[in-house]
Formats: sequence, C-alpha cells, structure tokens
Amino acid sequence: MNAVGHGLGHDLLNALQGDGLGHLENNRWYCIEQYARLNTPGQNDGVLRGWVDGKLAFEKTDIRMRDVADLKIQSIWINLYHGGTWTAGSSFVFI
Repeated sequence: MNAVGHGLGHDLLNALQGDGLGHLENNRWYCIEQYARLNTPGQNDGVLRGWVDGKLAFEKTDIRMRDVADLKIQSIWINLYHGGTWTAGSSFVFI
C-alpha cells in the first residue's frame, strides 16, 4: 500500500534516470504531463502515468491508494525542485 500523497514526480524522475530517456537538460523547456486514477476501494488497480515531451516516461497500474470510496483526489500539485551545486538566482513561490 502506498502512503497518502504518493508523488508521481519522484517516480517520474527515477524513470528518467533509469530507463534510457536520459536526464533533463538545462536551458530547455519540457512538456511534463501526469495522469492519476484512484483505485477501486480495496483493489490494487490505481494508475499513475507520466510523460515528458509526449513520450511515456513512467507507468504504474497496480497502486492501492484507498480502501473506502469516500476518499477522492482533493488537489494536484507540481513541485519545482532546484538541485545541483549552484545557487538559484531567485526564489520561486507558487500558491
């Protein structure tokens, strides 16, 4: 069973680094898309998918996120992560 707040972004990043799609390059725009479908309560049939520039980069189709029908997707968020060894020129805050 997955923890509440399971992050597609972390799985998508791991997929980018591990399946031959390569790393994201600096100074380039990307189209990042995600899809989430809750599981049938009590079943392992939830779905998470992620695409980079139209190419499927991550797919998991056996996720169990809930056991009761009253739990729904309340919100979706995308986090911006600044990594590496250099310092960002400014801060980003999204509300």
